[in-house]
Amino acid sequence: MGSGNEENRISVPDEDNIYVCRCEEVTVGDIKRAIAQGADSIKAIKLRTHAGMGVCQGMTCRRNIERMLREQRIDLDLCHTHTQRFPVRMLNVGDMTGLLEDEDIQNETDGAAKQAQEEIRKEGTP
Repeated sequence: MGSGNEENRISVPDEDNIYVCRCEEVTVGDIKRAIAQGADSIKAIKLRTHAGMGVCQGMTCRRNIERMLREQRIDLDLCHTHTQRFPVRMLNVGDMTGLLEDEDIQNETDGAAKQAQEEIRKEGTP
């Protein structure tokens, strides 16, 4: 057995292995490498690493990426900006049911129309 001090140690992960973008699993190291390779804006980092392209569309990682760019003395005001999109539109179950019913009606209508066209073709051929 080890000493009590060894058992109480807290393991601290290497900074480069910490996730900046959890949705796309992009780490601090990935962002640092992108900046070292010339990425000088959020859009450039996004193109190189896919950070900000996950489910949340950058809602959780954008500020950390901006901070990392500022730490490298990159002026965000001079960067080409990109639009940030909201990840999803709120939709309740009742709306979804209505959409499914509309889709079913459309499918039935399309099916009936196809059937009528087929019957017309059959009648018109000798």
